[in-house]
Amino acid sequence: MGSNPPIAILDANVLYPFFQRDLLLNLAYEDLYIPKWSDEIEQEWVKHLQKNLPGISEKLNRTLHLMNRAFPDAKVSGYKHHIESLSLPDNDDKHVLASSIECGADFIITYNLSDFPEKELSKYDVKALDPDTFGMKLIKKDIAKVWKAIEAMVTIRKNPPVTVKELIQQISDRGMEMTAKKLSKEIE
Repeated sequence: MGSNPPIAILDANVLYPFFQRDLLLNLAYEDLYIPKWSDEIEQEWVKHLQKNLPGISEKLNRTLHLMNRAFPDAKVSGYKHHIESLSLPDNDDKHVLASSIECGADFIITYNLSDFPEKELSKYDVKALDPDTFGMKLIKKDIAKVWKAIEAMVTIRKNPPVTVKELIQQISDRGMEMTAKKLSKEIE
C-alpha cells in the first residue's frame, strides 16, 4: 500500500448498502485507511437508495451529516479536469477514477472491478479492489484495529443486539466471505 494509511475512494455501490457502508466507515474510523468520495459518488448512492426506499430521505440526511462530520476531509473536489483524458469501459465511472487521481488514492473500492481495468488504473498507481479483498488487506495490515472496528459495531447494535460471531456471519452473508472466514479463525 502506497500511502500510510492508504487512501481509498469508496464507489457508490459499496456505500449504497447500509451494512457495507457501516463496516467500511468503522474500519476507516480506526485509521486503517483514509476514506474518500466525491459529491457525485455521494449523490449516486443516495439517489438509488431514495428510489428503492421511498421515505428514507430524513434518515439519509442524518446519515450524510454523520458521515461528513466523522470524515470532514473525505470529499474530493477539483477532479473534473481529469475526466476528459480517461479511458474506461463505462464512461459513467470516469468521475470515480478522476476523484482517485485528484486525491492520490491507492485504491478504488468497488464491486464493478471490470469497469476499472488494471491497465488503465496502473497509469495512476491506483488499484481497484472489491470490499472482501480490501478487508483482507486491512486484516493483514493491523488485525487489532480491525477487531476494534468489529467490537464498535457490536456495541452500537441494540435493536436487535448481535454477538461478534453473528456480526462475522453478517459480513459473510453480505459477500465478504474471505474476511469473515479469517475473522472466524481468529476467534477460535
